[in-house]
Amino acid sequence: MMDPAVIIVLLLYRIDSTQAVRNSEPLVISAEPGEAVNLTCTFVDDSNKDVRMWYKQRLEHAPLEVGSKLEDKPDVISGQFDKSRFKLNRIASGISLSIERVTKEDEGMYFCGETGKKTLDFSTATFLAVTGNI
Repeated sequence: MMDPAVIIVLLLYRIDSTQAVRNSEPLVISAEPGEAVNLTCTFVDDSNKDVRMWYKQRLEHAPLEVGSKLEDKPDVISGQFDKSRFKLNRIASGISLSIERVTKEDEGMYFCGETGKKTLDFSTATFLAVTGNI
């Protein structure tokens, strides 16, 4: 018979590992240079969530915060990203990231997250492949 402590740990893991953020995009999307891309994330329970954000990660690099959005405030795009091309929008139960005039440097893994008073949840990632000639 299995030790009751092990059963409790397994149950807690199962409860805590449920996906709180759903990336609505496929695992890989492609775009030609100059095209526009829109990525969307939805949250299972967005009550009591203060900040929603998007991240970009390139192979063998640490994730970079693309930007964040408070509920009724303008989006804040990080300094490493072109504010004229990257836009965040809060949508019903989620957040979207729009990238205008995609370039090869935009290629990478994108994922979103949300934070509340005591939680930080992330989505699965979508790889943006920029194909074709620049």
